[in-house]
Amino acid sequence: MSLSVKWHVAIAITLGISLELSARGLQQIDTTAVEVAEVLALRIPTIQAKAATNIHLLDSALLQNGHSPDLQDALNCIPGVFMETRGTGGSRRLQMRSSGLRSPFGVRNILMLMDGFVLTNASGNSPLEMWNPQWIYSLEIVKGPVGALYGNAYGGALLATSLPDLKAIKTSTRWYTTLRSQGLGLINAWAQESGISHTQKSEKSENRYLHIRAFWNDADGYRDQEFNYKNQAELHLLDEPRQNAKTHLWLGWMRANWGLPGSLNEEDATERPTRAPGSNYDAHVERTRTWFGWSRKANKATSQNGVWLYGQLTNKHNPFGTSPFFNGVKDESEEFISARWWRAKSYLFGSNSKFTFDQSVIARYEWFDISERDNIPGSDDLRYDIQSWTQSHWAAIGGRLELGERWQVDAQLALEHMSRNSKGSRQVIADSIAGYEENYSVLDPLPFAQVSYLFLPGLRVFAQWGNGGSHPTTFELVDPDDYEPYNLEPEEANSYEIGARWLKNTRTSTIELTAQGYHQRVNQAITRIPGTNEEPIM
Repeated sequence: MSLSVKWHVAIAITLGISLELSARGLQQIDTTAVEVAEVLALRIPTIQAKAATNIHLLDSALLQNGHSPDLQDALNCIPGVFMETRGTGGSRRLQMRSSGLRSPFGVRNILMLMDGFVLTNASGNSPLEMWNPQWIYSLEIVKGPVGALYGNAYGGALLATSLPDLKAIKTSTRWYTTLRSQGLGLINAWAQESGISHTQKSEKSENRYLHIRAFWNDADGYRDQEFNYKNQAELHLLDEPRQNAKTHLWLGWMRANWGLPGSLNEEDATERPTRAPGSNYDAHVERTRTWFGWSRKANKATSQNGVWLYGQLTNKHNPFGTSPFFNGVKDESEEFISARWWRAKSYLFGSNSKFTFDQSVIARYEWFDISERDNIPGSDDLRYDIQSWTQSHWAAIGGRLELGERWQVDAQLALEHMSRNSKGSRQVIADSIAGYEENYSVLDPLPFAQVSYLFLPGLRVFAQWGNGGSHPTTFELVDPDDYEPYNLEPEEANSYEIGARWLKNTRTSTIELTAQGYHQRVNQAITRIPGTNEEPIM
């Protein structure tokens, strides 16, 4: 028996310049003081010490301190979360408590929100490639059906904040560049990433800021035919037109291209780990996104409310497959809009007790076109061409009862109606064309309840129960064997969880210890099984 040992060496070099400009001169800031963290995962803003649930809060220092150009390093430090990519920053796959088993790659069954904007489309696909950890101020990771507090997904939710509060923003310019080796002595194969951002305070308003930023990366990857190139630019305009009212305008554009060299068998993985299928199979993804968002939030003494509007256009060109039995070309285009409204009002009673009543509505609409053709020289035969219209309407009422500092009870009842109508054409026997039609409609109740108790100073125990679901996405419309509609049923999950959380704030850091146990059952689970060719079917 022989033992082969390969050493992987990764080197990351980061250079950065930060210029801080202020009309009032330099201010002394206590950089060792720990601010009180606030989390949004339970809808109603909660200080971190009282948010006893399966929430993990990552700040910018944790997010921006990894080898990967995306969130892979940061997320893989969290129990129950596993992210992987094809190459350095290529196609992404994210699992939270095994919620992504049916997805070879892509982020489904997990909700994504940035600054309150709902980014997950009406079908349930989340555009994780939009997020650069260098541009995220904080990230909350919520696991399990508690993610249904922001929609319908039993995997969980990712709630990101791009910029600090207006009071903490000042005129500044930041530039960074990162060089990463791909390991195994490939000194000439460096992954490069550079970004620049500028924040400018308005001369006409004390509380208006313009923030612009851009970045680009170029990574050849470790394997042959493995690469990731991406350019992205964003504009944020933050304003406080009057006291306790804030608006946010967000514009963005992204263009990305990443290679898909396919899987390796055991022999190749051991002896030729950089191997790719060759020039006959140029599997890759070319994607562009353009988006727009606008929001307004207002805070009063005993009430809060907000509205978030978001829209995006995206196109994707995807030659796929790495064998004669599994290949083709997919082209997709999507228009998507989301609207979110939230309101909460608190009622005080007794000396130190409070009840908060909140309501929330999320509407999402998606227009999606997808076609697949042969990827054979001299042939351009259509396999299918489908136009799909999906809409999701979700509404919830909830409440929180706080009895002093010890007891906190949260409950919510949500209802979601999701429908999709798909029509088009598909290939049948003898290369003739027939019609395609699928109609899908589901009404889901989504209850959630949680009780937490301050057992000892800094130590909270909690118990929670929740329901969540997951719909078949627009990438699960067609059986690849005969191009018939899949007609899949939605997944439904029921989860119970208990846990304890201990927090200790020191002058320079926060120490956190958690212990959790949960039981989750998924009914009508969607899974992948081998098909007649090399492409798995659902």
